[in-house]
Amino acid sequence: MSSTNNHNSTPDYTMGYGRDYIDFLLQAPENEINVLLQPFLAPGQCVLDLGCGPGHISIALARSVVPGEMYGVDMEPSQVELAQLLAAEHGVINATFEVADATLMPYDDGYFDIVNCCDILAYIPDTAAALSEARRVLKPGGILHCREMIIGSSFVFPENKDLNRGWEIFSELLQADDGHPQIGKELQFHLEKAGFTNLQVSPTFETYSGSESVDAFYRLVKGWFLSDEMTKAAKTYGTAIEEDFNRLVKSLEDWRNQPGAIASIAFGRVLGFA
Repeated sequence: MSSTNNHNSTPDYTMGYGRDYIDFLLQAPENEINVLLQPFLAPGQCVLDLGCGPGHISIALARSVVPGEMYGVDMEPSQVELAQLLAAEHGVINATFEVADATLMPYDDGYFDIVNCCDILAYIPDTAAALSEARRVLKPGGILHCREMIIGSSFVFPENKDLNRGWEIFSELLQADDGHPQIGKELQFHLEKAGFTNLQVSPTFETYSGSESVDAFYRLVKGWFLSDEMTKAAKTYGTAIEEDFNRLVKSLEDWRNQPGAIASIAFGRVLGFA
């Protein structure tokens, strides 16, 4: 398994929190909550959104459990601030957002009915510690829902070697930062190891097709992945050189204008019981 434990690593987020990435997340509809989880959400529950980011999923979770409570945690203060602003903007009053480490959270044992964990385990060096903490804060029989990427199965079409190299750079950069770019296909293994039972596994693709959707994906890659912050990180870690990015920019422009252009990000999804 690629997501081995590394107790000497400190969780961080080399990928950054650029405005383009945040805007991209905020475009996600409320049905971003996976169909695996939605049937288990009920009014009055206490729910945790682990790695809440700017709160785009948290808001939908909070609305699903009114008059219950939704807590969102993220290690990055700027994301917590954005989530708080988003909740206020949408009039959501049962959402609380806090800065916290996913491997050491400020909640009592058995506090939550449900923990939602989307696109965060890929960035945490110690997978076992994060899942152990999620299980600790869940009530007996509580539910953990995870969705994590599988970069090796993601694709664009029409494809070429430079665009494929883009996926490789992303994967290598994440690995260099002690992350796990393929963890979506390992989720069942990790949840079983952490003691979760009755696992429901549902891999899926998040696909961008049609001019408007393709343009959104294009803006994300160009404004976030090809930003100075990201390219500098890749060069610092030695996962790419300037010429890699120059070729990727040109190929991305060409791809965007191709008939039938699509982009698809692969995810593993698993729901399990504590």
